[in-house]
Amino acid sequence: ATLRPGAPGRLRLRSRAAPRDRTHDSHPRQGGEVHRVLTTRPQDHRTTGLRDYGTTGLRDYGTTGLRDYGTTGLQLRTTRYESCDHASERIMTSAPSSQPEQNAITWRTIFVGFLILLIFIPFVVYSYTVTQATDLASDHSTIAAIFFLVLLVLGVNALWIRGCRGKGLNRAELLTVYIMLIVPSAVATLGVCESLLPILVAPVYQKSAGDRYLKVVMTHVDHRIIITDPEAAREFMERLPRREGESVVEWLGRIRWGAFAPVAARWIFFLIAAQLTAICLAALFRRQWVERELLPFPLARLPLMLTETSRPGSLVPDIFRSRAFYWGALLPFILTTLQALHYYYPNFPAPGGTVWSPQLLGYKFTAKFNFIMFGFAYLVSLSSLKGLWLWALLFILFRSICFWLGVKFPENLGPLGTGDNALIYHAGMGAAIAYAAMAMWTGRRHLRDVFAKTLGLDRSVDDSGEPLPFRLAVCGSLVGSCVMLLWMVHYGVPFQAAFMLLVVTMAIYVSISKIVAEVGLAECLPTGLPGAFTISKLGPHNIGYGGVLSLAPHIAWVGDLRTFTMANATDGLRLTSEIRNARPKLLVAFFGSAVLGLVLSLLSTFLVGQATGKINTGPGWHATSFPRAAYDFVLEVLNYRQSPWSPRRPFTVEAKPTESATTHAVEEAAPDPLAPRLLSPGHGQALDAPTPVFEWEPVKGSDRYVIEVSEAETGRLIAQGWLKPNRYVYGEPLGALPGPPAALEPGKPYQWRVRAESLAGPNMFGWYATFGGMVVCGLLVLLQSRLLWWPLPATGFVIGGAWLMQHLWFAVFVAWVVKALVLRYGGASAYRKSLPFFMGLIAGQLCTLGLWAVIDILAGKRGNKLFAF
Repeated sequence: ATLRPGAPGRLRLRSRAAPRDRTHDSHPRQGGEVHRVLTTRPQDHRTTGLRDYGTTGLRDYGTTGLRDYGTTGLQLRTTRYESCDHASERIMTSAPSSQPEQNAITWRTIFVGFLILLIFIPFVVYSYTVTQATDLASDHSTIAAIFFLVLLVLGVNALWIRGCRGKGLNRAELLTVYIMLIVPSAVATLGVCESLLPILVAPVYQKSAGDRYLKVVMTHVDHRIIITDPEAAREFMERLPRREGESVVEWLGRIRWGAFAPVAARWIFFLIAAQLTAICLAALFRRQWVERELLPFPLARLPLMLTETSRPGSLVPDIFRSRAFYWGALLPFILTTLQALHYYYPNFPAPGGTVWSPQLLGYKFTAKFNFIMFGFAYLVSLSSLKGLWLWALLFILFRSICFWLGVKFPENLGPLGTGDNALIYHAGMGAAIAYAAMAMWTGRRHLRDVFAKTLGLDRSVDDSGEPLPFRLAVCGSLVGSCVMLLWMVHYGVPFQAAFMLLVVTMAIYVSISKIVAEVGLAECLPTGLPGAFTISKLGPHNIGYGGVLSLAPHIAWVGDLRTFTMANATDGLRLTSEIRNARPKLLVAFFGSAVLGLVLSLLSTFLVGQATGKINTGPGWHATSFPRAAYDFVLEVLNYRQSPWSPRRPFTVEAKPTESATTHAVEEAAPDPLAPRLLSPGHGQALDAPTPVFEWEPVKGSDRYVIEVSEAETGRLIAQGWLKPNRYVYGEPLGALPGPPAALEPGKPYQWRVRAESLAGPNMFGWYATFGGMVVCGLLVLLQSRLLWWPLPATGFVIGGAWLMQHLWFAVFVAWVVKALVLRYGGASAYRKSLPFFMGLIAGQLCTLGLWAVIDILAGKRGNKLFAF
């Protein structure tokens, strides 16, 4: 029936739909019915009630997913409304846009996006490396992208609209430009490019460490994927100075492009495949997470509100007409500006610190507050917030108890990750893998439809509304993964290690991307890293000496997962819900910006190194310490388990051997059962060749042998080294002692011995801890879906043990307290009215950081770091 203006009506929704239409398979708690009274008004078709762009339903764990366009054109959605006493739902109405052009994009949008990207990437790289200011692209908050969006909305686009009579960029175009900024920002600095080039030059540049890198790493790592020219490496790390009177073009001509270009081209090919895989994976889950599970996507709320306008042709969006928004933005602006002025002028008063270091049982932990995390956390459900800070405190308590009791879980797990506690490391990685498996199980019906559409088995599946067709998403994921796998195998990584590294990385991509979409953590990372996890699980013995060393350069793209392409692309795909009928342009926007951003980032990082010297840029951790730590890690895990030495066996070399001179009076000691059994030369045998052949029985499970040849009388070593076969011809290079082995003198007594060595196998404790983490994560998801009162969601367990969460829990806790009080005493109306204020907190902090980055560049100031997670 047609809804009459002013007439009240009752809407009844049953939250458990038919089996095929069930929208949230992992949460069977959706029982009961929801009754709400709707009233339509003649002249008001705007959204009423609490605005919430895609949230989950009852207590955030279930949803009806029903959309009813009716005869009045009103779209009904479910959204959440938390209360301390009960969980309820508010049905809000949203009219489809009466201005179709507001949701359309043109090719000028793509052109503008690429044009801004040419400024965006060098700005981000220069700010991070040269001015050493706040990193504007190190986290999922994408500080620089929001800053550029605000400049575009309030500056360029407002002038464009005024000058061209409303012909500026519409909302869909602004969001498209924003997408083209957040996708490449994941690799611009901390994600990949800041670490990649220093890691590639480290083996040849760090040769000052006793030739350890030059002789060991350079011997086993494929030279086609690292820099081998010492002068090119030195110029990049220490700078290539301009000569007096030399122009920029002449200086560019002196750069050793030939030493870097082939290596960079191979890595660009690999990283393009990685970005293709990440974007296509995000596209596979878009409909499941956005339309079926209705995840809230808190990080996407800010760009949506910054571009939303109720009047086409308006100079500024609606949010900029809210006083609460400006009051919220003013607070971080004042505090951050005072901090920056104090750095410029030390006598200027600075605000108090926001970091505290309390102790529990002698263990010192961190309580830190920042406006970005506080603002985004305010958009998340109370149950999710409570799970985050509660799990973080439980992990802190566990660490404190271990510290108090002196219990340690020692294992070398690399320079990053939660390496201080191997139990938390492995359990957290198991939880992340299990959470990714749960995400796939929850969306199994959707994934079944996706593959049916791809294989042509079900033509009824409609993907016309998807920014990426299902077939392209599936084929892109598979092709990109295969290219990455074959590339790693081709350049020295064993197949089993490359396969496990790829699977674990993709599992972390899926799990962390969903967590970011669900709980809105602007800074989020797993407890461990795929590279060290792979080495620990397979063991150096199964990977091989050269295979472990070949994994070192790959730490650049999986070594610091505070930001990665899939998480940013997932937020970008959420924003495409506001863009209609623009699939070809969106494909160019996503993939074009990813490729162009990657090339620009590597080129900008390379030129900065040539101009200023990479060791002179900031932070020094990623320029020098991180590459050194990466290679030190793979060298340290290659510790060999050693068998006992075989007994020393004497021999001599005679010019004219006689039968009476074949033995010495020295008797051979009884061999150790675990030591290699020597074969030849025999005990005290006199040899007639100056290059004797030493042989011994092979030891089962050994990876190499150590042989020593020394003088019998003085014990001075004349030959020592490692070799794989159980046979050595004297005179062949061994490498342990400088120079070739000394020649054997006739008639002089010598002795030799051998020891077997093998690399460590898989860490079984790590396997048990990982399996335990998987089981606990699965139980948490089950309890969360069955028990409404369950206080510990699985999301907090997955990331609660990471070192970064140990810094963020306090801001989450404060947001939980504030939101609980607002909802308890003010209800949904107070919460709705407070949203612009908290959006202002986020936007004010982000834009202030971007503004001071510009000021630092113009003033030539270095080291003005105003914000760090």
